[in-house]
Amino acid sequence: MVHRVLRLERQLRHEGRNVGLLCELASARLEAGDRRGAAAAIREASGLAGTDGPAWLRISALHEEAGDVPAALEAAARAARVMAREAAAHATVCRLAEAAGDLATAASAAAIAVWLEPDDGPARLRLASVLLRQRRWAEARRELSTLLVRSEGADALAMLADAEEGAGDHRGALAALERAVVVAPQRLDLRRRLAAALVADGRARAAIPHLEQVVQQAPSAASYGQLGQALLDAGRPEAVAALREAARRPEVTATVSALLGRAEQAAGNHGAAVEAFRRALQGGERSREVFYGLGVGLQHVGDLASALDVLIQGSIQHRDDERLQGLLRDVRRSSLAPRPVPAVGEDAEEHSALAGSLEAFSAVDLLEFLRLNRRTGTLRMVSSRGVAEVVLIEGNLASASSSVGPRLGEQLQALGHPVSDAIADQLGEPAALPTGRRLVEQGVIALADLKEALYAQAERTIADVLGWLDGGFVFHPDSTLREAIPPEFELNTARIMLDALRRMDEEAANH
Repeated sequence: MVHRVLRLERQLRHEGRNVGLLCELASARLEAGDRRGAAAAIREASGLAGTDGPAWLRISALHEEAGDVPAALEAAARAARVMAREAAAHATVCRLAEAAGDLATAASAAAIAVWLEPDDGPARLRLASVLLRQRRWAEARRELSTLLVRSEGADALAMLADAEEGAGDHRGALAALERAVVVAPQRLDLRRRLAAALVADGRARAAIPHLEQVVQQAPSAASYGQLGQALLDAGRPEAVAALREAARRPEVTATVSALLGRAEQAAGNHGAAVEAFRRALQGGERSREVFYGLGVGLQHVGDLASALDVLIQGSIQHRDDERLQGLLRDVRRSSLAPRPVPAVGEDAEEHSALAGSLEAFSAVDLLEFLRLNRRTGTLRMVSSRGVAEVVLIEGNLASASSSVGPRLGEQLQALGHPVSDAIADQLGEPAALPTGRRLVEQGVIALADLKEALYAQAERTIADVLGWLDGGFVFHPDSTLREAIPPEFELNTARIMLDALRRMDEEAANH
C-alpha cells in the first residue's frame, strides 16, 4: 500500500492535480492508516470537484470511510443537487442523514428517490423505515401497502406490523405478522414477534407451536422463557419445565426468574417459587408482581418475618398497589409471636434478623438500641399508618424513607436543587442511596445537596415513625453496606432523632 501511495503522488506531480487521482490517493492513505494525509487529499479534491456530481459522491464515500458522517452527508447533498434526477444520489443522502440522526432530511431524500424510481422496492422500503422512525404511521403504512401490492416481502410485512401497532391497530399488526411468517417460515425472529403478539392478544395457545419451533432450532434462555410464559398464560403445566430449563442457562434474566416464580407458585411449589422470586429480585427485577409473589411464597412456607420484610420493601417502592398493602396487613396480623430483641449489650448473631412488635418495643427505643450497639443493616417497620425503611452504618443513619413521605429525588427538588425529573425518578426507593452515590461520583449531583436532602427526608421519616404505636419491625444486619456507603454519606442519628422530636412537638402544638 505504501508503493501505491508513492506511485499516486508521482502520478499527480507528472499529470497535474485532478479529482480522480486525489480521491484515489486519499483512499490509499486511509488504507495505509495516514488519516491526516487522507484528509488533506480529500480537501484538495473537494476544492476541484465543482459541479462534478460523481466526484462529490466519491468524496462522500471517502468521508464516510474516514468516519466523518456529517462531512459525508454534506458532500452527498452537493452531489444530489447536481444529479437531481439520479435516484442513487438521493438514496445516499437518505442513508447518511439517517446515520447522522437527521430524519427529516432522510425522509425528504428517500421520498425523492421513490418519486424518481417508483418501482424500486428497496428505496420504498427505506422510505417506510424512516417514516416509522418519525412515528408517521399512516404514511409508512401507505408506502408499505403500495410495495406489498407488487410482492409480499417478509421485511415489508414486519414493518407494516410496526406501522399498524404504532397506529393502535393491534389486530392489523397481528395479521401482518401472520402473513410475514407464511412468507418466510424460516425466520425465527418473525415467529418470536408473532408469538408475543398472540400472547398479548390473549391467544397464548396459538403462540405455543411457533415458540416450540423456535426452541427446537435456537434453544436459549430467552426462547425457553418466552415459551414458558405462553404455556403459563395458557394454563399448561409444562410451563414449569420450560422455565426451569431457561433458568439453568447462564444467560438467564431476572424476568425469566420472575416467570419461573409465577409458574412454581401456580403449581403449588412455594419453596421453589420463593427461590425463583429471590433470584429475580437479586437480578434487579423489582416489579410489584415479584414483591407480591415472593410475599405470598414466604407466607406459605411460614417465614413471616421475611415476608414482612419483603412486603415493606415492595410497599415503599409501589406505594399505590392495594394488593401489596392488603397482603402486608394480612401478614402483619397473622405474624407469629415475635422473636425478642436482645437487650443493650447482649450478643446477637451477625446474620440473624431481629424481629419484634412496635407495641412492645417503640421506634425510639429500637433506634437508640441500634445506635448504641453500632449496628449496620436495614431496619424495616410497618404499622397501620405506613411502612418505612432505615439504613444504618455502625449506628449512624445513612438514609430513611417511608411510604408516606417524599422520595429522595422529590426532596432534592423541594429544596430547590437543580435536579431534572429524569434524575429524580432514578432516586426512587429502595436503591436511592447507592444511586445517589453514583450520581455524586459522576458529578451530576453535589454531595452537599444530596446530604441535605437525605437529612430532610430522614428527619421527616423518623418524625413519622416515632409516632407509630402499632405494627412490627424487622432488622437485617448487613456488613456489606459499609463498603457500599462511604463515611461521608452518613448522617448523625442522635441529632436527627432530636430534630424529629422537635418537629413532632411543633406539629402537635399547631394542632
